[in-house]
Order: sequence, then C-alpha cells, then structure tokens
Amino acid sequence: MTRVKTLTRTNQGFGRLRRLMTIVHDEIRQRAFQLFKEKGCQPGFELEDWLEAERQVLFCPPAELIETRNEVHIIAAVPGFEARALQVDVFPESITIEGKRQATAKSGEKRLLRQFALPARICPDDVEATLDDEVLRIIVRKEAAAVSPAAVEMKNSRHAVA
Repeated sequence: MTRVKTLTRTNQGFGRLRRLMTIVHDEIRQRAFQLFKEKGCQPGFELEDWLEAERQVLFCPPAELIETRNEVHIIAAVPGFEARALQVDVFPESITIEGKRQATAKSGEKRLLRQFALPARICPDDVEATLDDEVLRIIVRKEAAAVSPAAVEMKNSRHAVA
C-alpha cells in the first residue's frame, strides 16, 4: 500500500485545478484538430472528433462512493497509474482525482481526471489516500454535525396605548 499525494489548501487547489482544466481542454482541442485533419478537413464531424479526442486524452476510471455515518470512502480503479503520478485534491464539498500515465506501446499518454461531489461536507485536512494493486482508496472524515442552536425565549411585551 502506497500513500498518494493529497492537496487540501483551498485557494491553491482551486487555482491549480483551473490551470489543469485549461491544459486538458487544450490537449483535447489539439487532438480533435488532428482528427479533423486526418479525415481530410471535411466539415460536419466536429462533435464526433471532439468526443473521440476526449476519449483518447482522458481516462475516467470506474469508481464507487460510499457514505458511512462518519466518513466518505471513494474507491477507484486506476490501472497503469503509479502513486507518484496521482494526486487527490480535497475540498469541503468535493474531491478530484488526477493523474498522468505515460504512453505505452498499446496506448498513448492518458490523463486521469475524475471529480466527485460529496454527499456531506468533509474535513479536508483529515484524508487518507492510498494505492494498492491499482486501486485508489480515499477515506475522509465528515465534518462534525452542526450544533443545534440554543433555544431563545421570546417575550411578548404589550404596551397599552392611551
């Protein structure tokens, strides 16, 4: 079992994810244009080229999200990815898994990008992410339940009008 790098600084994480999304979009755009050129620059297939480019550039692993009373668990299959190539960005209401797999003889370079909207707010600083046999396991603790507001006694005062 190998620990996976986690990032929990919200401002830093949001900025980094925004830059990553720009990079991924550019990679998809470039690949879609290559597909367009390979087909002889014939118009009318732009959407198909874009979707095929997304499939070639991105890897969206099968995953399972499990909520328990105190924790949220995410289990994702990440075949071909090593722990040092993965990163988990943790925010109070979402988790993003990202990684980059080197090109092999069978397939080109792939980017892993998967975001999970969480069913409950979590403590971003209390996260454990490990990789074992190409399975990424993430465990985060939920935030403590909000304290019930104290009951406030309201007094109704009546003033006599003369």
